Amino acid sequence: MTTALALALGVVIGVLLGFLGGGGSILAVPALVYGLGVPIDQAYLVFAVAGYALVIR
Repeated sequence: MTTALALALGVVIGVLLGFLGGGGSILAVPALVYGLGVPIDQAYLVFAVAGYALVIR
């Protein structure tokens, strides 16, 4: 169930970012914290590491 929720949130966030442009952390971090119950420090770390990995690629 958690995997399905994570995928659904990822799709919604992806579509919204496609319409709105950048600024994914304002959508992704609250989705991780409130939607999936990830602690705030871990949610930000996941987003920062993923973003960094995309930039240096």
